[in-house]
Amino acid sequence: MALKEITDHILRDAETRAAEIKREAQEKSRMILEEAKKKAEEERKHLLSEAQKRAEEERKRIIAMAKLEARNKVLAAKQNKVETVFNLVLKSLVDLPESEYLEIFKSMLKKAVEGEEEVIVNERDRKRITSQFLAEVNSSLKLSSETREISGGFVLKSGRIETNGSFEALISAVRSEVEPEVLRVLLGSS
Repeated sequence: MALKEITDHILRDAETRAAEIKREAQEKSRMILEEAKKKAEEERKHLLSEAQKRAEEERKRIIAMAKLEARNKVLAAKQNKVETVFNLVLKSLVDLPESEYLEIFKSMLKKAVEGEEEVIVNERDRKRITSQFLAEVNSSLKLSSETREISGGFVLKSGRIETNGSFEALISAVRSEVEPEVLRVLLGSS
């Protein structure tokens, strides 16, 4: 074989081998690219799934917070209505005609008196609760020179012990018992 034939043969072998290497490189490149695309798609799906989960959790949290806020507003409105009713009751007691007011005052006092106590009233009642009025209930009662910031009723004082017979205390004492019924009547539920 001549030198030219040998070089031509080497050149053809080299070209064939180069073509094979190029084809293998292209195939490897295509496979790497497909794998990368596949991984990118998997990562995209994973990230999308995670984002959807977080969005759903956030949506549920927002709905729960909105429900809680709405419930709190409803409770506050109910409580406000109840408070209004008890304030009206207190006002109606204070605004009773004098004869009715004094009759209720006397009845409450008779139930509360135990012995020799001082009767403390508000500034307004100092004008209508007299020593004579107190003697009708119990001759050992005496009107205190002290007054209290109460709407009506009295505070009985015996030494350092005081018994609160104010309208506020009376309403507070029965409130827990009657509040459910007041709510039922106000809201029309059973």
